[in-house]
Amino acid sequence: MADSMVGGDVHPYEAMGERLPDAAVAAAVRTQVGVRPDAVRQLSGFVGNQDFLVTTGRGDFVLKAGDAHAVLSEAWACERARAVGVPAPEVVAVDADRDTLPLPYLLMRCLPGGPIDDTDDVDDADEALVAAGRWLRAVHEIEVEGYGLLTASRGPDGTWGQVRGRESTWADVVAHPLGRLPDLVAARILDESLAGRVRAAFAAGAGLLAYGRGGVLLHADLHPRHVFAEQGRLTGIIDWGDATAGDPAYEFGRYSRAGDDSLALVLRGYQPDRDEKFGRRIVLYRVLWSLYALTWEYAAGGDWFAGHVQAVRDGLRTLDA
Repeated sequence: MADSMVGGDVHPYEAMGERLPDAAVAAAVRTQVGVRPDAVRQLSGFVGNQDFLVTTGRGDFVLKAGDAHAVLSEAWACERARAVGVPAPEVVAVDADRDTLPLPYLLMRCLPGGPIDDTDDVDDADEALVAAGRWLRAVHEIEVEGYGLLTASRGPDGTWGQVRGRESTWADVVAHPLGRLPDLVAARILDESLAGRVRAAFAAGAGLLAYGRGGVLLHADLHPRHVFAEQGRLTGIIDWGDATAGDPAYEFGRYSRAGDDSLALVLRGYQPDRDEKFGRRIVLYRVLWSLYALTWEYAAGGDWFAGHVQAVRDGLRTLDA
């Protein structure tokens, strides 16, 4: 995201500017895998990325170009998840220093199957979501230093080093999008009345979001379109670009945007410890994630605001009920 909006401390993505030429993408992939691509097709996605499906005689790949910190953090998250058995994408190559393209990128091997929200077989989709919940528990066993979106450090000699959360406390992670509310109001994305209701809800629920333990790895953008399956078998969890260190409940807050029934399936696989305030905590985190999404989208020059604003309104309505 652009530093003009977030002061460089909320999300590392920057608006991507001009589209990478297909020929340049093909040349970079040929350098990395040693075979000439048969086809290159740009994929839709967040305005802060450029994603391409690249077909070759040695399989299909996704090239994802973006900010160097985001590229390195996503690669690290995929590798850590795969190390504990989670079916995350295999990262074939990372170029954070723009040696083979004008933008940093990672290259991943395509996973079999497809998004469960594209299937007509409800039972197959349900089984995959339960399995995804089980794997999330394994992800949440991975300890990560710091809190918030992952970032990669760079030493004085220019080499890339440790990946960690960008913030010192989870309270800082919760506070950041609340601090961006004036910008969203000034841009007429939120009105002042709605911003005031957000502030009041988080002031009242501050104790619910107090997280005193060390951060663990979160996918932090889990959605049915990021869960892949084939014939009822979970084949992958993709798009780790928003990987975060923090409170596992935040994961469920984000996923709850998919609806109560879908969340129930993930929770069935995960089997979380629940107290009487679990549901309210999830709703607060749903609103928090939606506020982050608004700030990221605005800062990157996008315009996908309506769904996130409605999620904020719906969440506040649930909290008020």
